[in-house]
Amino acid sequence: MNRHIFFVIFSLLLTHHLFGQVQNELMAVLKKKNLTVLRQYTDRINHNTKNRKAGWEYIRDVTPGYQEGVYHMEEWVSNKNDLNTQTIYTFRVAFILAKETICFYNLSVEKNHKVENNWVPYFETIDSFKDDSLYKLFKNEFKTLFQTVLDENDLFTHDLTYGKHCYRSGIPPEGRKQIEVFVQNKDKDSLLQWLHSPNTEKQVYAIDGLYQLKKQGISLTQKELQQIQFVTHKKGRVYTCQGCYIGSENISEITKEFKF
Repeated sequence: MNRHIFFVIFSLLLTHHLFGQVQNELMAVLKKKNLTVLRQYTDRINHNTKNRKAGWEYIRDVTPGYQEGVYHMEEWVSNKNDLNTQTIYTFRVAFILAKETICFYNLSVEKNHKVENNWVPYFETIDSFKDDSLYKLFKNEFKTLFQTVLDENDLFTHDLTYGKHCYRSGIPPEGRKQIEVFVQNKDKDSLLQWLHSPNTEKQVYAIDGLYQLKKQGISLTQKELQQIQFVTHKKGRVYTCQGCYIGSENISEITKEFKF
């Protein structure tokens, strides 16, 4: 067999083996359905391996008894026929917690597909799980609190960043532009729709807008005030931007200025 072809085949087989090893490890850990087990696995990976990095994008409250979270792991695999290059695999776990119990998860791996002339990343599901009874309780708890059906499309999203003047040009981010329209039109109903989203960035923008309407004399019901109170005391972080800074801050810190 041609020597070059042999090394190419060997490299592909080794890369596939390492990819499968990480996938199988993550699947085995997730089968335990326990956050502590996932934390322990993450600690081992970060302390004992040089070619992997794992961590939490966020874990934050959705309802009093449930949290959503996103977890990432990256693995660097050297290409045996060219030691100066590496293939990077990115795994993502989106999950719902009932205290320490993982009652829902979706394990996926990042891939790319071509859209017109650009390569666009997306995540392809490898494995998933849902505890139907606990997940039903989660949806019921959300509906009791926010008086609306849970929009599952708003879970695990990072489409919005909370801020006023962002990036080098200091322009308002998209969420800010939208609530400015709501406030200008005194559109309380649209702001309440954002408040009733499971997406925390939308909720914080909604509180900002409702606070502006309150200062204009538009009243809020006791139930709406209770919902705002819950969001402002949620544990977790919200994505933020200020000028060129893009990061995250505690939800309670961001919302403390809004005195209802």
